[in-house]
Amino acid sequence: MSIENFLKKHKKALLYFSAKWCSPCKSMKPIIEKLQRGGMNLMVIDIEDESAAPFLDLCHVQSVPTIIKFVDAMPVGQLGVASESKIEEFYL
Repeated sequence: MSIENFLKKHKKALLYFSAKWCSPCKSMKPIIEKLQRGGMNLMVIDIEDESAAPFLDLCHVQSVPTIIKFVDAMPVGQLGVASESKIEEFYL
């Protein structure tokens, strides 16, 4: 599913910007996967993927990991490295 379609499909969603070479991203991977399995509308985006470029600019992503909260397809908040409970709180 494209990023645009993902955001249109969900009233509230998180985009998680990550990179394979990023150590903090690797440590957050189990948390992100658990939240996805639990039903959170959370999409992982590899910043090295060319299709991510427009969203890196739109969301002002300057480092990874970065989590952007969207409501009605509009960015409304941003997190960096965070615990599972902090991400759950941010999602609400």
